[in-house]
Amino acid sequence: MDNNINYLDEIAANMKKWDDDFIVVEGQAINAANVIPYELLNELQDLKAKKSSLEIMYERFRSTKEDARKIPLNELKENFNSIRDALEKTRHEVMMHP
Repeated sequence: MDNNINYLDEIAANMKKWDDDFIVVEGQAINAANVIPYELLNELQDLKAKKSSLEIMYERFRSTKEDARKIPLNELKENFNSIRDALEKTRHEVMMHP
């Protein structure tokens, strides 16, 4: 159980970093909105929705008293990696627009 809680705490720490990253990326997107492709802005919104879903999932698992083996850690890890990669791609694309 402790290993699973530690893993979830690690995800929570990364989600905090994502919050900071989103502030930066969104600020850049707003400042460059007239030159950023509409599709990229949509991608950023989709990314925020995925992040919110992962946060809800995290909170549910963090607060549950169920056996930790029922927590789909692989799914959480896949979502975590997907969001991290997408955020990095989005940040790169946003920064390429002056």
